[in-house]
Amino acid sequence: MQNDDRQTGPTIRSRRGLHAQNLARRRLESEGFRTLAENIRYRAGELDIVGVIDETLVAVEVRSRSTPNVGTPEESVTPAKAARLARLIEIYRQHHEAGNLPEHTRIDVVAVVFDRRGRVTRLTWHKNAIQDTN
Repeated sequence: MQNDDRQTGPTIRSRRGLHAQNLARRRLESEGFRTLAENIRYRAGELDIVGVIDETLVAVEVRSRSTPNVGTPEESVTPAKAARLARLIEIYRQHHEAGNLPEHTRIDVVAVVFDRRGRVTRLTWHKNAIQDTN
């Protein structure tokens, strides 16, 4: 009998990421955010959450950390990642009827920090965290 050590199903990291995204979405929606879509994949990358609040189309990047020695979730949004997110929200806009979407767009970041036991120690919503990257 062959021993197969390959992991099946989501990794701990991906489960934590999904948990962080669910927490983020609930927080956003509790403050009036209307979720339009989640985990939208394009060739250029993925948008975690897209929605509308205050007549603004918002792309939300959810970042999480459970190990303090690798930096904060906010620090993980590099200039290259910011530029990619800006391109992705424009691609999203192109793929949907412009008349049905708000004119204004912004990119937010939700940072989630977990302790070693997987409990949330901080959840911060940074509105308009990524400015125009052109």
